[in-house]
Amino acid sequence: MSLLAIAVVLGALIALFVKAKWVRPMSGLVCILFGVLLAAGPAGPPIQSAVLQAGIWVDQSLANL
Repeated sequence: MSLLAIAVVLGALIALFVKAKWVRPMSGLVCILFGVLLAAGPAGPPIQSAVLQAGIWVDQSLANL
């Protein structure tokens, strides 16, 4: 559930940035693809661990509201 929580928050931020015209849609897509490729490489396990911990924090923070 925590990975899903962080994915939803990051997706909402990307949508907000595109809507506010801070980021163009293609730039956002390139950033997403870069993140996916980076996570698929040797740096993947530490990145997954960091994202998992961030997701746990977001999930707990939302539960405390």
